[in-house]
Amino acid sequence: MSEASAVDDRAPIHAFYSPRSWIEGNATQQLETVAGLPGVKAVAAMPDLHPGKWGPVGCSILADRVHPPLVGSDIGCGMGLFQLDLPLRKLRIDKAAVRLRALDGPWDGDTAAALAGAGLEPTPFDGSLGTIGGGNHFCEVQEIEEILEPEAAARAGLDRSLTHVLVHSGSRGLGYAILQAQLAAGPTHLGPGTEAGSAYLARHDLAVRWAALNRRTIAARAAQALRAEARPVADLSHNLVEVVAGGVLHRKGTAPADRGLVPIPGSRGTLSYLVEQLASAQPEALESLAHGAGRKFDRAFHARPHPHGQGGPGGAGPQPLRRCHHMRGPRSARRGGAGGLQEHRPGDRRPRRFRPRPRGGHLPPARDLQDRTSGGEGRAREARAGGAAMIRLLLTTGRGPGECRLALAKTLTAMAREAEATGVELATAAGADPDGQGPASAIALVDGEGAERFAAGWAGSILWICRSPLRPHHKRKTWFVGISRLDDAPASEAPVLAAADVRFEALQAGGPGGQHQNKSRSAVRAVHTPTGLTVVVRGGRSQHRNKALALERLGGLLELASEAAARADSRSIQVRHERLERGRPVRTFVGEAFRPR
Repeated sequence: MSEASAVDDRAPIHAFYSPRSWIEGNATQQLETVAGLPGVKAVAAMPDLHPGKWGPVGCSILADRVHPPLVGSDIGCGMGLFQLDLPLRKLRIDKAAVRLRALDGPWDGDTAAALAGAGLEPTPFDGSLGTIGGGNHFCEVQEIEEILEPEAAARAGLDRSLTHVLVHSGSRGLGYAILQAQLAAGPTHLGPGTEAGSAYLARHDLAVRWAALNRRTIAARAAQALRAEARPVADLSHNLVEVVAGGVLHRKGTAPADRGLVPIPGSRGTLSYLVEQLASAQPEALESLAHGAGRKFDRAFHARPHPHGQGGPGGAGPQPLRRCHHMRGPRSARRGGAGGLQEHRPGDRRPRRFRPRPRGGHLPPARDLQDRTSGGEGRAREARAGGAAMIRLLLTTGRGPGECRLALAKTLTAMAREAEATGVELATAAGADPDGQGPASAIALVDGEGAERFAAGWAGSILWICRSPLRPHHKRKTWFVGISRLDDAPASEAPVLAAADVRFEALQAGGPGGQHQNKSRSAVRAVHTPTGLTVVVRGGRSQHRNKALALERLGGLLELASEAAARADSRSIQVRHERLERGRPVRTFVGEAFRPR
């Protein structure tokens, strides 16, 4: 049931979240402001509520007039679920991750034909058609985890043996231009039957249809990259305004619940759901459902470096609602949420649950920086020989269960955040992850100023205190990861690192170092294509220097692999992997958010 509140002459606010849900104070203040706007009749707030620029995101507003700012600038933004004719048994995650990078670039298809086929006139923003955009937009490859309503799933033609794609994107610059033009024109609320109101609604409807075409095009691009065809399952906008029987219904981050199946994406690493409204749905929900898992802090908060944890001082970081078996893939950065999606009961049932596979669209724009000149291998060997020795750390779960492997993956993430915040260079190579619960071991290379202090702060036992995300009724709550320093590599001929085998990508530098670091694109990601090993280097002040350092780190990782093979008979690394001290932790983390204690 919802909780209703009304103050003074404001419209009633129906909150579809429990007191236990974490809702930022600014969001509730914005809710009260919206409830007091002219002509507002009712407000329905969902558990993924968070502050926005013009008003809270994650609510529906019923009014007697049109308020363009309540829709926002990304008119038509929504979620689209598509089924591919690609059997899961034929999907190869590593190859899919590489192929989906094509989504970073512009679409090279026939834009005019696509627009004509959708009945749309050309716009100045058609060059962005088929692109995901920034923010928390994404394209995610998924598989069906569980079907809870077989009849509903059958009506939708769902097949759990096939691959699916979930797309979150909108109208790109078109919606922004429409809102800015409206704000410049004067009034921020319009009568739906007036000339100005009708003109805005016409432009708005164009953006909604353009955004839907954009999601279809993105899905088609993803399908083409995976050598498949896409079929739409459900596509709904959650940023729009509609004239309904009771007035004008604004949706800002809420999905329409009265049009069949509704995709609700989880936070990174959590399950997504496909739901449908029940006949007993509460009318106070305004035919709406949450559009996602939400997040505990705004995007600006996440952009700030927090050396103590995922989410700032005290480590109060993103707290996903529910964990799944995380699948490794390209770097994805959609924020975690903290509200209770499981507490959202305006009247929905869940026909199925999806497990995430790699996402595209969150990778930084790639540029071809491949150094094709001769001598690349020699320069890499010189860099390794002339610089200080890198510190090598072995991370292991011993023979611990899947929860320990989840802890290891979380530890790698925490180490990467701390390294970036402190200016330490860190490269990691994880072991195999056969069941999606994380690797059993990993090797980390630490370099740069402060590397000794960084390594000393992590060497030892890492304790994670948390109820099992994999076995809800399991009594054990303590999971260990061991980190030990490997001896220096014995003198041997370094493996050959061919320049042709390394792909470079430019990144924004970021991190400590002043304006140059924060604004330049001197950072480099280097990928060793034969093995998939990847390093990111930000410390140098030029791409040339960072490329040399990247080759050095890749060479170090290759040396480790070569050394492990050479020592196979002595089992030196294997013995360390199997030996794990479960006690006297040097660091302790708590909860699924992996907050330091």
